[in-house]
Amino acid sequence: MSEGLACVMTTMPVCERAVAACFRRAAPLPGVRRVSRHVFAALQRHAARSADSIRAVPLGRGAWMKVPLQDYCGSLYFDRSSFEPQTARFLAGRLRAGDVFVDVGASYGFYTLLAGAVLRTRGGGKVVAFEPNPSVRALLEESVRLSELEECVAVHPFALGRQDAGRARLFLGDAQNTGLSTLQPWAEHLRSGALSAERTLEVECRSLDGLLREGRIERADVMKVDVELAELEVFLGGVEFLERLRPRHIICETALGGEATAFLRERGYEATLLEPLSPHAADWGNVLFTARDANARQGQ
Repeated sequence: MSEGLACVMTTMPVCERAVAACFRRAAPLPGVRRVSRHVFAALQRHAARSADSIRAVPLGRGAWMKVPLQDYCGSLYFDRSSFEPQTARFLAGRLRAGDVFVDVGASYGFYTLLAGAVLRTRGGGKVVAFEPNPSVRALLEESVRLSELEECVAVHPFALGRQDAGRARLFLGDAQNTGLSTLQPWAEHLRSGALSAERTLEVECRSLDGLLREGRIERADVMKVDVELAELEVFLGGVEFLERLRPRHIICETALGGEATAFLRERGYEATLLEPLSPHAADWGNVLFTARDANARQGQ
């Protein structure tokens, strides 16, 4: 049944969009997500044989994200809560009018677009996004235009690290999870083929402190960092950035007991696990770092 429905959807785009919309609306109902996953998996297989597997996913508040169906976050096409729902709710609830949101490792722009749309509804603000993978960044920039967020979202083509190092080697995630792209590949990902020494490219690498001194970043209220094991390097390159701009919240995919967590704790941030992301590592996921003086700064 799933294969037949997927076949009809790929030959009739109007039908596909209608089915996807129905699944998104019905997702909270009992049993719907199980059916949705089967149908979506079949659609992914059919789309992989198509010349165009890119779809525009509605994120709400007028934001749209273009993403390949075969990618990990392509599941949002059928289920809006399939990608980090706790983190998304937290971010939407904490952004305030006039905030600047900094997104390091923006990928296809889920958090960049969400933050831009939330800030737009609350009277304004800015998003500064960094995505070094050219093909992924191109879709992110298309999504910014589609969502009419050009005035508040700036997308930069840099990887971020400890120093302004010129060029750096970026390992690219495969088609199923481009979000694994990183400057510091995990050995297990190299063994599994999710990353490969043959699938890399040279990108420009900058530091947060260097960008701060150049005036490219002048404020940072909330920040998200998702750089696949390179997060400590990002923070080591942002010591002055953290001291001067003092983001009140930093969301980072890392280990609660890891080096990046220890680094931020030493600089006055409290750490809690906001959303677990791995069934194999209980302390790994989106860790929330809150500045200890954040409540005192609430009215500033």
